[in-house]
Order: sequence, then structure tokens, then C-alpha cells
Amino acid sequence: MNLPSHIAPLAKDIKQVIQTHISYVLISDDEVLKFKKPVNFGFLDFENLADRKKYCKAEVKLNSRYSEGIYKGVVAVNVEGNRVEDLDSEKVVDYAVQMNAFEQEDVLVYIIKRDGEIEKDLLRELASNVAYAHLNNAPTSTYIQSFGTSGKINEGFNNNLGLASTFIGKTISQKQFDILHTYFNKFIEKNKGLLDDRSEKGFVKECHGDLHLANICIYQNRVQPFDCIEFNEEFRFIDTFYDIAFLLMDLDYRKAKDGSNVVLNQYLEITNDFEGIRLLNFYKSMRAVIRGSVTSLELNDQNISDKQKEKAIATAKEFYDLALSYLEPQTGKLYCTTGVSGSGKSYLARQLAQVNDAVIVRADAVRKHLCKVSLDEKSTSIYTDEISLQTYAKMKDLAKMMLSSGFDVILDATFSKKEYREMLKDLIPKYLECTAPKDVLVERLNNRVDIADADVTVMENQLLNYEGVTGATFVDTTKNIDLKKLL
Repeated sequence: MNLPSHIAPLAKDIKQVIQTHISYVLISDDEVLKFKKPVNFGFLDFENLADRKKYCKAEVKLNSRYSEGIYKGVVAVNVEGNRVEDLDSEKVVDYAVQMNAFEQEDVLVYIIKRDGEIEKDLLRELASNVAYAHLNNAPTSTYIQSFGTSGKINEGFNNNLGLASTFIGKTISQKQFDILHTYFNKFIEKNKGLLDDRSEKGFVKECHGDLHLANICIYQNRVQPFDCIEFNEEFRFIDTFYDIAFLLMDLDYRKAKDGSNVVLNQYLEITNDFEGIRLLNFYKSMRAVIRGSVTSLELNDQNISDKQKEKAIATAKEFYDLALSYLEPQTGKLYCTTGVSGSGKSYLARQLAQVNDAVIVRADAVRKHLCKVSLDEKSTSIYTDEISLQTYAKMKDLAKMMLSSGFDVILDATFSKKEYREMLKDLIPKYLECTAPKDVLVERLNNRVDIADADVTVMENQLLNYEGVTGATFVDTTKNIDLKKLL
């Protein structure tokens, strides 16, 4: 690898050097130095030394919102590759972001390549971290929200496809380009009100902007995103659902659609942002187009080998194909997992959702969001008949909205009364009634660590008053379940 003369001395006797289209990354046992290439792609400009300094500082500051202990500061070097203590010294010829080292094997993209999957508990932790970061640590303002209007999104779309158009005949065909161009234009025009409304409601925030598996690692026993977008406000000031859509798309690309579903449902349970589902495939398609175009940029880099360029062509084509797959129309179906507390309905819902990529709407979470009660807070006062009716009505509204967007939906609730089921009859649900022996129910409830508040006393009361679901498919959750047959 040909490195600039002031970086080459630093690369001696280190573990690994990684080159991307915008960076040289030097990895040693205890630290990482990340130099920004003096390039100008329009959407980023690192040509000027002062700008590289500015963006190195911004990278350290912005990433502290998502990661803890990874970023240390900014390092300056002179022409010989020696470090300069004074960042403002005239001897400085370049700057690098200094990070604590972590094993590349602990980056999620390496884990999924090595193991073929990522543990579901790890993905739930990641989704929770991102969800709470979006809720609590992603600022917004009138200025930031201006980047999320339909007009601004349309402008960004034109920029994205403008870049893709330069690779027609190389990594994307004219037909593919035309289909994407037509779809994006029609979608933005049709959903102008929704896009503008989300901007006005504050869903457009200062996000990560580059949330994919190569930018997430396990560090100090925590799963942590790193390497957020620091160089472009347009890429960082985005809808929170556009932010999470990048991660979901990348998991789809890695053939981990079940993992993508785990992340989505965990994120939705915490944020309660089911409205964002209406934009999900649009945003995932946009993310795939951008990934295809960014990968295609390697074809213009003289420092990258022909073999690496051949790989870039194949990878870019895969991303463009994935972008088109999200445009295929789907017809949503409604399933309801029912049964008393402890019967395994939430477990069944999660397993089923991973098979048919369904969105789960869980009564316990909806109830708490309606009552503005924290998910981890125990509360018995919110389990009144009036609040239960509001909960089921809200679940129906959410199901109807997502079904109309082509998503399969699973409603996870007891559905203990006929009036709750009557609300859904026009949506033609399929009921899956979960059962288990009483001693199993008791054991499960006594050992459960979950957002649900029901205990053994509640369960026993449910057993006394439970109105069975006519026509339901009974599922014994103590036995092996043929999930595909159930669907």
C-alpha cells in the first residue's frame, strides 16, 4: 500500500493499515490513528489542512454521544511523521484522530463474516443503545429540522442519484437507475405531508449518520457505535428512522434479515415510533443506493489495486440490487399471539417475527407509552378497563397503518375479552392462542425479567375470566413449534 511520506514512518511495525476512500487507518496494539485523505468528493472536503483539523476535532466530540472510552483526541504530525504536541504549530502537516485500540475481530462486520450471524441478545443491546441515544442524546433545533423537509430530502435524493449516474454501465445499469429515479420521485411527492410532519414534530435530529456493522464494535463489554458522520450536516441531520434504517439495510445485505427484524422490533418497542415504518423501505432503499455509490467511488482511486476495484464493482452491484428489492410491493397480514400472562405469547411473537419479518406491537409497551410510564417502571395503576380499551384501540390503529404499507404485523396481547377481538374483525387477524401448564406459567412469571408487570396473582385472575378465542390455533409453548407451518 502506498502511504503518504509523512504517514509511512508511523506505519512501521504496527499490526494493520486499512485504507478507505477517505481515510488511512493505522492500528497498533494500544491505539488507532485515523488520517483523513486530502480529497474532495463534493459531499466532503478534506483538501485543506485546517479543515482536516476541524473535522478531526468534530469526530472526537460527536462520537462521544454514542461511544464511551474509544476516542482520545487529535494528534498532529510533521513532515517526518513525528508527533507535534502543539496542534497549532507551523510544523504540522497533518492531523489524525487518536482512538484506543480494539480488536478488529470485535467489530460486528467481522463477527458476522466469521460466525455467519450476530447473537440476538447483542443486537437487542445495540438497538436499545441506539434507541435511547435517539431519544435522549440526539439534539434538534429549527435549523436541524430544516434538513428533514420533503424539499431537502428530494434535494439529497437528486444528489445521491447524481453520484450513482456517474457509474451507469459500470456498477449500475441504465434500467436500474431509471426505476430508482422514478420510484424516489413518486414516493417523495406522495409522502410530502408525512416527511414534513415528521420534521416539524422533531424526528429530524443530529444522528450518527453512518450506522452500519463496520462502524459498531464490542468495547469494554459493551456494543458501541463509532465513526459517525462529522464532515457533512446533511448526512448527520436526519430522521432518526433514516439513521436506524442504515443498520437494518446492512443486516439485510449480510443475509441476516432475522437479525434486522430483532433490531427493528427492539427499537420500536423503546421509541414507540411506529409511524416511521411507513418510510422504512424508502429509507433502506436510499441507504443501499448510497452504499453502492460510495463503494463505486473506489474505482476512481488511483491508490487502490485492480483486484480491490473488481471487488468494489461486485459489491456495489449487490447494493444496487438490494435497493431495488425494497421497491417490490407487499401485502401485509395480521397475526395475534394471545393467552394469559406467562403463556409464551411474547416469545412466540418474537420467533414468528423473525421468520416473516413482521412488526410486533406489544400491549405492555403500548400501554406504558400511552400512560407516559417508563418501560422499566413497574405500575399497577395503568391496568384499568378504560386504559385497556385505549391500548387495544391504539394497537388496532398501528396495525392498520402498517398493514396498509405492506408489512406483516403481530399483535402481542392477552385478548382476554371478546370486545377486544371485535375491534380487529375488519382486519381479518389470525389468532395463535398460547398455552402451557399452570406450574410452567408460575415458574415463568416468577423468573421473568421484562417490561410486563403481570405476576402470578394477575395470571390466576386471567385464568378465571379468560374468554377463549373462537377459531384460534392453539400453540403449546412447552413443545417444539413449526413456525413456518403456523404462518
